[in-house]
Amino acid sequence: MTMVRLAFRLFVVVVLARAVIGAHDAGAAEIDVWRDGDTVTFVTIIGTLDRGDEVRFRSAIAGLRQTIVSMHSPGGNLITGLEIGKTIRLRGFATAVIDGAMCVSACALAWLGGQTRLMGPTAFIGFHAASIDVGGIRRETGVGNALVGAYLTNLGLSEMAVYRLTEAPPDDEFALTPEIAADLGIDVVVLPPAGEEGGGQPPQAPMLPQAAVDFVRRHMVVGTRLGAQDAGQSAQAAYDDVVDYYGSKAISRDEVVASVVHYAMRYPRRSIDIVTIEDARCDGAVCAVSGIADFGAEAPERNVRSTGRIRFRFGLRHVGSGTFRIMVEEQEVLSRRSEPIDTRLERRVRAIQAHLARLGCDPGPVDGIWGQRSRQAAVRFRQATRSAISVDGPTTALLKELDAATFPVCQNPRYRFQDPVSRVRPRPLDEARSRTP
Repeated sequence: MTMVRLAFRLFVVVVLARAVIGAHDAGAAEIDVWRDGDTVTFVTIIGTLDRGDEVRFRSAIAGLRQTIVSMHSPGGNLITGLEIGKTIRLRGFATAVIDGAMCVSACALAWLGGQTRLMGPTAFIGFHAASIDVGGIRRETGVGNALVGAYLTNLGLSEMAVYRLTEAPPDDEFALTPEIAADLGIDVVVLPPAGEEGGGQPPQAPMLPQAAVDFVRRHMVVGTRLGAQDAGQSAQAAYDDVVDYYGSKAISRDEVVASVVHYAMRYPRRSIDIVTIEDARCDGAVCAVSGIADFGAEAPERNVRSTGRIRFRFGLRHVGSGTFRIMVEEQEVLSRRSEPIDTRLERRVRAIQAHLARLGCDPGPVDGIWGQRSRQAAVRFRQATRSAISVDGPTTALLKELDAATFPVCQNPRYRFQDPVSRVRPRPLDEARSRTP
């Protein structure tokens, strides 16, 4: 019998567990063992986790084998939660937060330790940054966050998941849902509501459009907070096998992922703010969501910041449990503005562009933005003058070398390379004339 199947038998003791829950919302943790014959054992942890509870937990589970640890706790001591989670993972136990229960902070970290993680449809599992009490005020602690990060990494969670689970401030909570867990690559099994042994049913029709909207919001916002590699992993999980993507029809998911990674590398700093959802509707398992959002993107190496407003449209395929795959993604740019990030660097770039224009190297507009056209103009200058100067960026060395050039080198044949296929070095014009009879 699989652990998921065994989890359904957890509801044999749900009534007993809930009776205890009602009396221990804020008290010290109680750790109890519930045996279901010789097949499986249930351990309940209910109440606030205090220092030393990890020792009591180890004592309670001594000798147990096939076990599900059900939790209901507002959190508590960080070290206790981490140690309980480590013990659960070491023993190969499953963890559960049943329908109507909550598991927050240190409790949520312990729950993540489960070899199989189970949650009820209305369970609340919340995460935030590690903190300490300073005069009655919760203050974030770097040491605590480092411990949490190491723990989550050892559990096999991605950088994206670690970031999301620790980004909320100590006085707030990041609620983990099955859909978010899927986005973050965290394996979760959704238990059926108490009294049912089915599970995994899709949301009712009136709820599906809202689930689609929630998915789109998470997809758009999470994508702006990731580095290129994690953005690619997120896209791999979000898109369907074949996608209509920004006007390109029926391209593969791998092509979409490559485009996402390229954009994330081109603009390392990105932001999105959804202004409004204009429409959300579903026809069977296919949903469409459209709206308006403000965006921002920065490329520090090119000294450019781009901001504006877009209208977006997503076509989604519901794959169950409120999770979707993107079949269509389109955007219409309503407004856009590009400007330099650093005004000092802007002045240098403008000076370089002005020199490149003076020298006939065609840098495009003199706008203070170091783009592909400016770089290509610098490459032409380097080739025309046989210089070894780096053109990877708008450096002061490049500016000095350009300033020293006195005539349009990019237009003067004397300083041009011939087609590299010929491999013949051109002679200066005056030398050619001197040999003319």
